[in-house]
Amino acid sequence: MPATIVGVDPTAEARISSIPGRIAEGRYLNGSDDDSIILGLHMVERLKTGLGRRVILMSQNAEGAMSEQSFDVVGIYDADKATEDLYVFTGRAASQRFLGLEGEIAQVVFVLDEETALEDALAALADAAPALDVRGWKDLNLFLASMDSYMGVFVHVWLSIVFALMAIGIVNTQLMAVFERTQEFGLLRALGMKPRRVLFMVTIENALLIGIGVLLGMALAAVTIWSLSDGIDFSAFARAMEMVQTGEIIYLDYEPDAFILFPGLIWLLGILVTLWPAQRASKCRPVDAMRRET
Repeated sequence: MPATIVGVDPTAEARISSIPGRIAEGRYLNGSDDDSIILGLHMVERLKTGLGRRVILMSQNAEGAMSEQSFDVVGIYDADKATEDLYVFTGRAASQRFLGLEGEIAQVVFVLDEETALEDALAALADAAPALDVRGWKDLNLFLASMDSYMGVFVHVWLSIVFALMAIGIVNTQLMAVFERTQEFGLLRALGMKPRRVLFMVTIENALLIGIGVLLGMALAAVTIWSLSDGIDFSAFARAMEMVQTGEIIYLDYEPDAFILFPGLIWLLGILVTLWPAQRASKCRPVDAMRRET
């Protein structure tokens, strides 16, 4: 069965990979000299093997000859099936001895705190090591890079549609409210309230109502994220999830900046679109209220 042998430093790997935290049975590797092996759950099923049993790996070594060695299965990891069928993990030094590549490294992975620093980091690494092939994740996985780009466009279009529908709904609701309160506004004008005071009053009312709705929405979103902290199981759509190279469980997360920014935008947009109904209310005349009453 074809597979990719990955020799890792377990301590360093835990900082950049999710595999160490996905061990379903057994244990992870103890060190770079550990000549045991970690297999994916689906591969274990296909090989009809398990913990404590041995599997034989065959590969072409650095001299072009076939190298063969048996490894003890000490751990089984649970990820998406594409990963489980493709990658097996062993210690870095053990894999170097197996392939006759002592002292040689095939790949070094860096993880950044901010994706916006990716291009600067790539340029700095390329300058520091011009003999090495330095690539970002978008160059290594064009499919995911394309999906990420399209998803960004989709999210912006979707948000624009949602904001537009929200604005239309608020305007329609407020216009109906102004129509129903014609007598009230006419009475206030008859009592001497100036138009700008009516405009200010209606705007403040709408700002408070929209603000309460935004706060309730934020609270509901926080409760939803907390209640789904264990993830959403999409195992029923496992084949579709394999196409996007992700796991069967999707974990919700939020960005603190976005959690404040978007509710703030919704509140401001709500106030802006209610200025028109508020202006109509300020122009209500006492005679209109009397005519409405009759």
